Amino acid sequence: MSRQLHSIIAQALAGDGEKVALSYKGRDIRWSYLRKFAEELEDLLQQAGLGEAQQIGFVPRNRPAFAAAMLALLAGRRTIVMAYAFQSPEAIAADLRKLNLPAVIADEQDWTEETLAALSPGALAISLASDLDADEPVKLIAGDLKADRSGTAQPTAEPMVEMLTSGTTGAPKRSPMRFSTIETAVLAQGVLEQVGTDNEEGDPGTVNFPLSNISGIYSYLPYAVSRRLVLFQEKFNLDDWLAFVDRHQPTTVVIPPAGVRMLLDRKDVPDDALKSVKYVQVGTAAVDVDSHKAFEKRFGVAILLSYGATEFCGAATTMTAAQYEQFGEAKFGSVGKPTGQNIVRIVDPETRAQLPAGETGLIEVKIPMLGDDFIRTTDLGMLDEDGFLFHRGRNDGVIVRGGFKIMPGTIESVINRIEGVAVSSVVGAPNRRLGEVPVALIEMQPGHEPLPAAEVEKAIRAALPATNVPVAYLFPTELPRTPSLKIDLKTVKKMAADAVDEGAKV
Repeated sequence: MSRQLHSIIAQALAGDGEKVALSYKGRDIRWSYLRKFAEELEDLLQQAGLGEAQQIGFVPRNRPAFAAAMLALLAGRRTIVMAYAFQSPEAIAADLRKLNLPAVIADEQDWTEETLAALSPGALAISLASDLDADEPVKLIAGDLKADRSGTAQPTAEPMVEMLTSGTTGAPKRSPMRFSTIETAVLAQGVLEQVGTDNEEGDPGTVNFPLSNISGIYSYLPYAVSRRLVLFQEKFNLDDWLAFVDRHQPTTVVIPPAGVRMLLDRKDVPDDALKSVKYVQVGTAAVDVDSHKAFEKRFGVAILLSYGATEFCGAATTMTAAQYEQFGEAKFGSVGKPTGQNIVRIVDPETRAQLPAGETGLIEVKIPMLGDDFIRTTDLGMLDEDGFLFHRGRNDGVIVRGGFKIMPGTIESVINRIEGVAVSSVVGAPNRRLGEVPVALIEMQPGHEPLPAAEVEKAIRAALPATNVPVAYLFPTELPRTPSLKIDLKTVKKMAADAVDEGAKV
């Protein structure tokens, strides 16, 4: 590759500082602000002797400081080790203890007694200010720049970005992604041809997926390297999103699956609110058919779906604008064709035999840049005669809550450790906005009264990200079981759905 990502990012940071880089909570954030953050962080890491391929912990929030920090780390070709910010201090601390990193970058609100105590001897705690006007945006709050860090995680053989997988191929696990893989994926999009000079604005965009996962990285980097304006949201806010679209008139925007339903539910939003937009890209989770059809009919904008996962280093398939223009309604609901040299096949869940076009089975994906083997997923899908993939749901009970994949067994394990609990079952209940939400059914041991819901929630929040917290807790005398004495998931799911419909209180 003639142009490398790290040098392009460095060039972007060095460009016209007066140009607006981000729109954040109604404020224009200029490139000079990002450059100041990046330079101060780079200086700190250089003083500590933490250079190329050194493992740096990163607990990002979708705030301007972390956009700058990510660019600095990538420009410096350091290995980024992600940890989720949207979990309790205790859970973040548990991650940090396992990772044993020489330095960790986190927001000032995430540095607590628990997280600081979890650092390895000699490790640096680098705090980024939430306040956009802070006098010290980058601050070393623990550790000595000259300390011995030989007992911490050593540099990787080449720069990586390590993050938790999405759950597409089983229980989430840490997965390192080569820097060169991200470079190929980002630069292959032709983003550098979209802006020629600082005087050209280019098509603006929106970023509302977390920087800590692959969707957030691939949403933000194409705009950053081409110096295009981005709406940067920590949490999707429909009013801010609509205001940005109205002001800047983008032709393509990204929206989380829940945002589709939110827009439809807003009767005060005019039908021509997206008049500049030709395509809405939706990823991370499926959009139900009724919402998909209603959205396109009301707003006159095509939804382009994709199918991807951290394990695939991005999207394995995408419905492109060209495919949509050619096939239109004939491929409604498809997540498109394989991107690049990727190969998708459908296999029988039991025999693993490859299935012909038109039959539903497990999705397997081959990503040539990762190797010659097919990656087995727990997703169901169908390939049609033209090679378009249609996602048909999950085969393993995983709950997809607004794009976040939740493993029921992980939550059950936490609940089952609570004193007095005999067994629990966590299932997904339908939700118009988020797709599914987790509901916990808990059977108590004989002689034990049902627990206060707040007590169960506290235990879950202490151990897992907030997305894992159920919306309702039910305490049947006994969980329903099949003749073989296994928990009857079909009945449990109906109980959960009924409870949510009736407004069971968390």
